[in-house]
Amino acid sequence: MAITISSTGTYSAQELVLTKVINLVVIFREDESGWAISGVATTVIGDILINNLGMSEGPGINQFEYRSLRVANPNLQFTFGDLLIIEGDQPQDFYDTYTANKNTFDSFVNNGGVIFWVAADNGWASGDFTSTLPGSVTWRDSYESYNDIVNLNHPITKNFPSQMLGNYASHGGFLVDNNNLITNLFIYVQEETGLLPTFIEYRYGLGRVLATTAPLEWYVSNGPADIPPNYPYNISYKDLFVLMLTRALRYIMGLNVSPNIM
Repeated sequence: MAITISSTGTYSAQELVLTKVINLVVIFREDESGWAISGVATTVIGDILINNLGMSEGPGINQFEYRSLRVANPNLQFTFGDLLIIEGDQPQDFYDTYTANKNTFDSFVNNGGVIFWVAADNGWASGDFTSTLPGSVTWRDSYESYNDIVNLNHPITKNFPSQMLGNYASHGGFLVDNNNLITNLFIYVQEETGLLPTFIEYRYGLGRVLATTAPLEWYVSNGPADIPPNYPYNISYKDLFVLMLTRALRYIMGLNVSPNIM
């Protein structure tokens, strides 16, 4: 079931995907993969957690830590107070290791855990993810330079322009039709031509997943400098992508998300 939020609509707690405060953030990514190959800092998400959310690097409460899936025995120990982040554009062996251990991640979410997945593959790292996110959600590979904001009343996209431009704005579209394993599906953004969702949120079991095929880390450094046409704010697409990533992190962690654009 998908829910569209209107400006006047009210919904019960059972209808919405509930949030909770996150204790520890675990970021899965590789130092020299994807965006790093193209010159983007590997600390993009960590920097936002430090500078915008007041966190520090470490293994404790209100901290974040980096982990790899390209080691002999990856650390897959996490608790239901943790947020797992899968960064975008990872190498093939990263995705292969995830697939080999996907039951661990599926169980984590099904039992109440939370994952934020930047599902932008097929970039510089040449990794092609062909498995599924928790709840058997996957995506169809396709580059789209324009993405339409289809929900302007959600905290992540509030006051955004109706369309986002990038090179590419998304690397694929999620396949969520006829999936009876997930509930409370929200669609925020979709492809302009393919019309498949590119930013979604859903519940799987007792937990939830926030996922996007937009290469958000890449756009922190390389987003277009153009200002959206007829947009009332003097802010570029690049800055909007940074804001989208920042809001997504605050939202998935159950923190206040300001509707301010500037």
